[in-house]
Amino acid sequence: MSRQLRALFVFGFLIASVGCFDGAWQTRRMDPEEGLPAELVIRNETRERREFGREIRALLVARRYDSLEHIARRLRQERTRWPNGTWKLRSFYDEAFDGPVVKTSESEWKAFLGQLREWIAARPTSVTAHVALGHAIIEYGWHARGGGYAHEVTEAGHRLLHQRLEQADSVLQAAARLPEFCPATAAARLRVALADHDWSRERYDSLFEAAVAAEPTYEQYYERKAYYLLPRWHGRSGEWQRWAQQVSDHIGGEEGDAMYARIAWLLAEYEGTDMFEDDDVSWERTSRGYQYLTRTYPNSLELQSAYALLATWAEDRSHARAMFERIGPRVEPTVWSSRDGFVQWRDWAMQ
Repeated sequence: MSRQLRALFVFGFLIASVGCFDGAWQTRRMDPEEGLPAELVIRNETRERREFGREIRALLVARRYDSLEHIARRLRQERTRWPNGTWKLRSFYDEAFDGPVVKTSESEWKAFLGQLREWIAARPTSVTAHVALGHAIIEYGWHARGGGYAHEVTEAGHRLLHQRLEQADSVLQAAARLPEFCPATAAARLRVALADHDWSRERYDSLFEAAVAAEPTYEQYYERKAYYLLPRWHGRSGEWQRWAQQVSDHIGGEEGDAMYARIAWLLAEYEGTDMFEDDDVSWERTSRGYQYLTRTYPNSLELQSAYALLATWAEDRSHARAMFERIGPRVEPTVWSSRDGFVQWRDWAMQ
């Protein structure tokens, strides 16, 4: 791949975010013989998940606790999934009780946490309420820390993060002792362990192993550990790559390949466009995983777009072309950076 095109890929991937809306980008038509349209129509699966989170939060504000309990229980029991194959339960917590409150003021945070504690007071044996509160307190800790690099964070910010992570873990341990099991409990605790240096590696691994033994299909467990193993956190160079191979072998078959592909996509941002140039990350296995995922979840533009982008990184023109032909004019803005970027990538694949 040319240096110029690779630079475009790097730039596009790092800034990939066009907002959460449907619309259209006007762009030039390619060779008419290719049959590709002149208009790129934006689609966004992330928006659907965020809207779901807002609906869940609205139920909390309205104190409709029975509805919240019913929805979460159904998502757990039925293992309901989004079009991209991920558990809808994780969005119940991540979108409703994490992301939407990151930039709110201190008074808004306290009011929000107060609403969650009211829910627990009204339903003291609710695992859903406890996990929701645990999620929110973790995010409240990161709110105190701020988003800068570690050396930029104040001593007070570090201290408050640590204190709030301990509070969150206490709530989540209480959730784990309740009669009803929720796989999101362990996923949240794995997030606590990421930034709480009181956790040993042995303790982390023990929690992970217990979590996957209880619910091996909850993909967030594997994503959390892969991220934990990045050198910027608790891993060493090449460690997450070796672990991804091992855990995918353990899962086995097409599901193992699919998990490998999900991990590769999750960490692509940190590895960059040359991630497939050596043997550390297997493009062959990533491609097999995406073939299975796009076949099993055929309505996910997100999966198709991620496969197309990674195929360009791997200089696999045939699979990239197949995905672009399948994508047509639909653009998933969490994958593609811009109109021009999408057209450049598509043009390369169609050569």
